[in-house]
Parts: sequence; structure tokens; C-alpha cells
Amino acid sequence: MGIPGDIGISATENLRSYISQATLPLMILPRNGPPVPPSGHRSHNVGFTTRPETYRRLEFITQDPKVDLHLEVTKYINWIVPEHPLEEGDVDPKTCNAILIPCNPTFDIPQPRIPLPTNIDQFASWVHGLPLRTTERIMHLVYPDSKSWSFVCQTGDIDEPHFRYYAWELSPNVSSTSGRKATAVVMALPPWTMTPTDFKCFVACKEFPLFSKAGRARLNEDERIWGKLYDLCIARDSPYFVVTNYYNWVFGAFSKGWGGAIRGEILKHGNNEPTVLEHLLYWVASSMSHPGTYQRPEVPETHVNRGLMQPTSSGRLPTIHDIVSDDFDNESTWGGNDDDLQSGYSFSGASNASYADSGRVTTYRPAKDRQERDARNWLRACQEAGAGEPSVQVNLNDDSLTSVGSKWSSFSAATVRAGNWINPSPTIFRQS
Repeated sequence: MGIPGDIGISATENLRSYISQATLPLMILPRNGPPVPPSGHRSHNVGFTTRPETYRRLEFITQDPKVDLHLEVTKYINWIVPEHPLEEGDVDPKTCNAILIPCNPTFDIPQPRIPLPTNIDQFASWVHGLPLRTTERIMHLVYPDSKSWSFVCQTGDIDEPHFRYYAWELSPNVSSTSGRKATAVVMALPPWTMTPTDFKCFVACKEFPLFSKAGRARLNEDERIWGKLYDLCIARDSPYFVVTNYYNWVFGAFSKGWGGAIRGEILKHGNNEPTVLEHLLYWVASSMSHPGTYQRPEVPETHVNRGLMQPTSSGRLPTIHDIVSDDFDNESTWGGNDDDLQSGYSFSGASNASYADSGRVTTYRPAKDRQERDARNWLRACQEAGAGEPSVQVNLNDDSLTSVGSKWSSFSAATVRAGNWINPSPTIFRQS
């Protein structure tokens, strides 16, 4: 490693060129680290204690059929990131935050001195110390008014020994003009816990089971991760999220009513069209609603965004752990064959019941929605539905298609409170 300036130029000399070339360095797993399953296999060791909860509204996970995320990221970077030299350098002299991802020989960024990961803390240093801190510095350069925001490591979760997560947060001594203190969450699981095959299965998951006393008492591994991610985001009112094991990255956001998750495709750590760094910048800017960024589409949801449960005074959401403490085994039985990828069983997918608080409100319930298993078709049809299409409402007490009564407990009715569907279902889903 030479003296700064003797190899190439600083990243701020041409920030757009740097961010489009800076790929994440390879993280080598040492032999004395935690054992990693053979290629193509799952770890069966996520370790999350996530269970079905009454407050979760998540029902489906899908991609936005009308958005090419890679193209949108590239257009945004070419539009917002400057090519001309900036007055500020790679390092902020006040905060010591810096651009840290090497990009030699064009740019003079020293090689990172991070130990090879043998535990969760060393793994976290690769995620936070390279892509997150670099994204933070670039956000401050591109959006000077964001200098009060940063990636902050969160603590106190019951499953903290198995993962790390960060929130894009406003400094506590700065008042928020929008009323929000956080806008995005990054969840990082080490590769010995979340293998590439685990990651593929997690992303391939299409449904999440609604809570029901008559349904399953357990979640499979992929659903546990989605449930944990949902809890982290909703506790901080941060719908935008990133999930990574360092080698793989996926970017997504929960819908406005928290009933759906829109996610992109898996991005490899060494991808350069566009890079992980470009995606991170675009996604953090999107979470702050900057012009030219991704905005979540309107999707049909069972409940409007009100009455969401908030964290307790201890900083966490009330969960079933407060009243049930029995252990359960890992339910994943897949042997690690990529050809066998499929979404897990969903109680809500096998039922036509509406989980609204019957008798309290008049709620529209499409009878066909759970028969269409591909949520992308559902989302596409909703977006293409005519704006002037008359809405059809059915009183739950008179709905002849509902063969079972309300599954909502008095606890869930008091805390989540069912509301009207956001958007009527498209005509094709209302045909008998």
C-alpha cells in the first residue's frame, strides 16, 4: 500500500466513475471459522426464534413487474452522482467517515485491514466497515443535508447472536422535519448461517402465513427470516430494507399497508452493472423519498396502515415469547437442491376466510385472491386496473363465500384493527 496519491486519484475526483467501478472485495472464510455447509446445501442453522404473531400483516412477497431495478439504478446514478471533482475529500475530517471500498489502480483507496471473519462481530465489520460506511460517506457528498444521518448498529434483539442489523437513522440530537427517525434497515446474516442456497430460498419465498389459532404454530426457516425482517422494519417505521450475507444482496420494501413485500433480484457482491454500492446509494435515497428514486407501488391489502403495534418501553415489539416459552425444532427439510426451490405452505393460502374484525366494518374481500399463487400477477393486474372501475363492497356478515367466522382474537382486534382494502381487486379476480 503506497502513500495516498501515488497510485491513482481520490474517489471524489470522479465520484460517478468510482461508484460504478468499486466492487466489494472477496471475503475469504478462514479454516478456523464456523463450519460452512457444502456448496448447494442449506445450513439449517438460522437460529431465529420468530413465531406467528397477531400483529404481522405480511401476506405476499413479489417483484414489481413494471420496474427494471438495475436500469433504474443506472439512470439514477448517471443523473445524480457528479463526475466533476468535489471540494471535499474521501475522508470527512470531522467524523472520520470515509470512502473505504478499494478500486485500484484507477482510484487510490487503501486495502482494508479487516480480519477474516471467524465470528459474527468480525463478519459485521466487513458489512458495516466497507459497503455501509462508504455508502454513508457518498450520501453525505451527494446530499449534504443528509449529514445528520448514518448507519447505526442496533442492539437488544433476542436473536442478536445470529445476525446484525443496522438502521439508516437521524442523529438523536437533531429534530426530524418529516417526523421520521429512521427510513431503512439492513439485516446481515453470516454465510455460515445463511448460505447462498439459504439466500435463494429466502428470496424465492412468495407467501407468509397470517396468524391464526387454527393454523401452524411454527414457521419454516425462510418465513422466520421474513418475520424477523418485518418486525425490525415495523418497529422503526422503516419500510425499505436490505438483506445480505455479504456475498449476496437483495433490496426491497414493504408496501404502504405492510401486507406485501416488493423485492428485487439477488445481486452478487462482485456485480458491476450496477455495483452493490450503486444499489445501496439508490435504495437509501429511495427510503428518504429523494427525486428520481424508487417509490413503492399501490397494492391491494387487507388492512390500511393504522393501528400498527409499536415497540414496548424496552424497545421491542410484544411477541408470543411473552406468554409462550417452549422450544421448537428446525422444520426445514429441503436437501439443498436449487431445482427444488418453492415457497412454503401457507395457512392463509389454503383458506378463503377474511381475517377482518367482522361486524365492525364493511370490508371488500376478493374471493379469488388466494387462488392466484403468483403475487406478481396479482400486483400487475391491480396496477393495470382502470382508475374508474367501480368498487364492489360486501358486508362480511352477508358474505356467502366465507365459510368460517372471524379468526381475529380480541387482542389483535384491539391492536391491529381491521380496515378497508386499499384499492379494489381487479375485475378478473372478482369473476365467479
